[in-house]
Amino acid sequence: MACAGGSAVGSAVCPAQDEDLDGQHRRAARPAPIFVAARYTLPGIIAHESARRGGVRLDIPDFGDAPA
Repeated sequence: MACAGGSAVGSAVCPAQDEDLDGQHRRAARPAPIFVAARYTLPGIIAHESARRGGVRLDIPDFGDAPA
């Protein structure tokens, strides 16, 4: 895998991937913004199911904001 500009993973030019590799090395979980991910992903999943059912309208549930 390469960063922008073709530099190799683990170089000083590619700090985001360095953080990913460091987190994987320590087996640390990165914080996942699950509520944001659901807002972006769920409509596509529901649209796919709607298409499978011949275009039937389906409700997209709203899980609200993340707990504080």
